[in-house]
Amino acid sequence: MSTTCSTHHLPDEVLSLVFGAVAQAVRGAHKRLVVALSVSQVCRFWRMVALGPGGRTLWKNIPIWSTVDCARAFIERSAPLPFSLVIELGDTKWPTYVPALAEAALSMHRAGAIEVVDLYDREESLSAEEAARDEKIYQILNTTTAPLLAKLDMTFVHIAPPYDDPPLLSPDFLGGEIPQALRILNITGRRIMPDSAFLRASLTALIITSCRVWNNIDEVLGTLSHMPGLEVLVLESEVNTFCPHATDAFMEYNHERFVPLPRLKVLKIEDDAFTAPLLILAYLRVPLSTRVHLFPASSDYDSFMAAEEGPLLETRVAHDIALLRLALTAHFQAGTGPSALVAPFNTIAIAQDGNGWNFVFHAVYESESQDASPIGEFTFRYYAGPRSAAGRRRLAAVANALLTLPVMSQADLLIVSHDGLYGSGCSADWTPLCGFFPKLVNLAVSRGAIHGVLPALRNEHLFPGIESLTIAGVRLEDNEDDAARTAHYLISMHDTLRARAASAHKIPSINFCDCFGVDKLARTLKRLSPDMKVCASGLSTLEGALEREEAWDDADEDIRYMVDRI
Repeated sequence: MSTTCSTHHLPDEVLSLVFGAVAQAVRGAHKRLVVALSVSQVCRFWRMVALGPGGRTLWKNIPIWSTVDCARAFIERSAPLPFSLVIELGDTKWPTYVPALAEAALSMHRAGAIEVVDLYDREESLSAEEAARDEKIYQILNTTTAPLLAKLDMTFVHIAPPYDDPPLLSPDFLGGEIPQALRILNITGRRIMPDSAFLRASLTALIITSCRVWNNIDEVLGTLSHMPGLEVLVLESEVNTFCPHATDAFMEYNHERFVPLPRLKVLKIEDDAFTAPLLILAYLRVPLSTRVHLFPASSDYDSFMAAEEGPLLETRVAHDIALLRLALTAHFQAGTGPSALVAPFNTIAIAQDGNGWNFVFHAVYESESQDASPIGEFTFRYYAGPRSAAGRRRLAAVANALLTLPVMSQADLLIVSHDGLYGSGCSADWTPLCGFFPKLVNLAVSRGAIHGVLPALRNEHLFPGIESLTIAGVRLEDNEDDAARTAHYLISMHDTLRARAASAHKIPSINFCDCFGVDKLARTLKRLSPDMKVCASGLSTLEGALEREEAWDDADEDIRYMVDRI
């Protein structure tokens, strides 16, 4: 008996499930149009299923860039399911055909998702025809309601004047009636009034990019207080701030005030001002498992570059660090007492991010419970300006301010991959960490940090409980220069291990991870320290070593890889 079954003999229900899976897997409304038409033309049986109740999901994306008849056919074939519209204006591949949109507007009561892309990526102003067409499109959208709308995406990018200032999201949009079903709001390049009805919807995801919305922290908190069901909150802007006057507002910070977001899973704030993301975070209370990402712009240090030792610069740096510690302590601290932490982080990583004096700080909390295991993350990206002695000092000061926060003190794994911090000639960078991380047992450093950490570890007060030192990304080839490097590594490691052993804080294990050409170094170190465990998981080819070396220079990849590996 044959174990195969022709697609012509599949039950209708099974083929319907296949069609539904295909419709969900294909990305892009235009590709889904091709899929729907192709599937319905394979054979008579497939067409019958595709045009029947089981094939409705194939037709949910209405092609309003096509003819009126085509749009009408998709609307009818998808009924009564909610459908999706992608409305494109300007320099796009599939500009909206106004009559087709007008046809879809007749059934807008079924619209479940609407995406408006208003993109003019050129220096020339709009032509009269383009302006007239765009006006008709917005007129349709402003006079039509969509009561079942669950997702709204709006992108506005105009390079040519007079659109230097983002346009206001019209109060009349969608007939001035905010759908009760609206859950996802994603807006780019608009001005939004703080009391906009869109910001009063019962949202689960709010994503605002390069928009002008609030005038102060009170308006920010007022908006978020209406969204207790938020699961995703993303505020991104590189050209303006979401919270003007944030620095002044810190002077009036109210420890008793906060906005709870008990369901939040992702929080990302990228702002043109250094203090704005910190102030917003200070007033929020989120679950342990929330992934928090802060990317504040650095304070304007460029004007101080000539006065590297100037008191004004040092004052500004100290001010930023004070606000940073205040915000993070307020957010990660429970209200039951001054030292009661919400949750200490288990793993901490600090890595280089691009050029200049900058870094990415990444902390992970993972519950030790055998039941539910929430995983919380905190990511902080900092830029300290061009490479200079003052920039390096700022970078080290901010990094150590983060590492010495109480919420970081219980980490058992620390990963350092930065050639400007904790590296060659920078063993003093580790000194402020003495006395911190009493539970640290695993320390992983990249090739850039080896020369800093080895002399620093001779201080018995630095990580006294460390049990394993992992060195990653070292590449030693068969030449005179690398032979000298090998000898230097060997002497430095041996001296450090001997000093730790003499202070009764010896390091039991050294691991060479993703290194090339370190076998001889590992064997010699093992002979010199026979009671120590020395492991080398090397890369067999120079190409592989070079690839991992490049990855060590990429902060995000670096962090993900080492956390997973260790």
